[in-house]
Amino acid sequence: MGHSSDLIVAALFLKRCLNDFRAVWRLLNIGYTSQAACIAAATFEYALMISVVSGRVDRARIINELDETESPWKASELCQMEVDALREEAKINGERFSKADSKKAYKSLYSLYKWLCKIKHPTLLSVQYDAGATSTRDGEYVIMAAPDIDVLDLANKYKVLNVLIGRLHAAIRKFAFSMT
Repeated sequence: MGHSSDLIVAALFLKRCLNDFRAVWRLLNIGYTSQAACIAAATFEYALMISVVSGRVDRARIINELDETESPWKASELCQMEVDALREEAKINGERFSKADSKKAYKSLYSLYKWLCKIKHPTLLSVQYDAGATSTRDGEYVIMAAPDIDVLDLANKYKVLNVLIGRLHAAIRKFAFSMT
């Protein structure tokens, strides 16, 4: 039995997500939170691609016809497509999903992605945070690669995992429902 083009494309993104999730998990376990968050930001986008392509042959066609070095949609557009799908699902289930609900869902989804990106982007705050792993008692730091094993970093590790697992769950759910 052949599979439709949407599932073939989505499956490729799913494989990438699973590999990336494994890398995020390993990096977090050895203390490299910022590096894990960088991969998590990209994985978040891949997971959104799974969600917006699964069940949508028209979107799979767009991806297949595009230059393979480009993504057809920005992260903000992927988030909006995901919210549109949530609204459709609510309608099918006979649930209310107002414009305010849409706006709130978009803001929530996009802000999670932006949080990961803030860690990824070269900002003073991000590098100052990382310097804490090699800081000395007098506020100086050593220039060297070192993991952040401080218990204070656990909240960030947890948030990276929580955000990514939530997005992967949504993507896998959409992929699975598209198979039926």
